[in-house]
Amino acid sequence: MYILTIIGITLISLAIYKSRKYFIAKKWQKTKGIFIEVGEVSFEELNLYSYPSAFIYPTTKYEYYVNEKKYINSLVSFEIENITKRKGSNEVFWGNWKKGNNVDIYFNPVNHSESVIIPNMLPHRRSHYLAIIISGVLLIVIGYMVNEFFT
Repeated sequence: MYILTIIGITLISLAIYKSRKYFIAKKWQKTKGIFIEVGEVSFEELNLYSYPSAFIYPTTKYEYYVNEKKYINSLVSFEIENITKRKGSNEVFWGNWKKGNNVDIYFNPVNHSESVIIPNMLPHRRSHYLAIIISGVLLIVIGYMVNEFFT
């Protein structure tokens, strides 16, 4: 029954590994940048019932300056899933992004060329990671209880 414990530890480790960038980026510095390009990408994915669902996410290119040196990047978030919305959604946060507009950029103080617009997990994505961690903890507890019961 150690398999449940192993799966639980694996789930917790995976969630921590996948979300580590968000925790590291909390220490990044903020500066102003300018959009050079703004666009949108759409794609389809099969849902649980094998019906296609259409999604969209923003694409950008922006420039910013650190210590009078110019940097160009295109990273909006560390994961596409963090910023993806259903196609046709009225809740797209990038709706007012336009070429030439100012934007807050968060950059790595050690490696200035590493930057992102959204350095944190959005609430819907945070709940996914939380569910994975809670599932991992529950599997560890159940594995322990089953192991104690059968030995």
